Amino acid sequence: MDAGFDIVVRFVPHYGWLYLVIANGIEHARGEFQRDAMAALMRGQAIAEKIFGEARV
Repeated sequence: MDAGFDIVVRFVPHYGWLYLVIANGIEHARGEFQRDAMAALMRGQAIAEKIFGEARV
């Protein structure tokens, strides 16, 4: 049974955008601040691939 995961992109005023990788209510990764939302999303996707494997992305 393969459960999915979420990549959450958050904006923090005065800091920028960061990603969170969450699966089954557990935070598996939290990224560093990025200048824009797309950069944070792409980094989140890359780390999710490392954590869960290519087949799940």
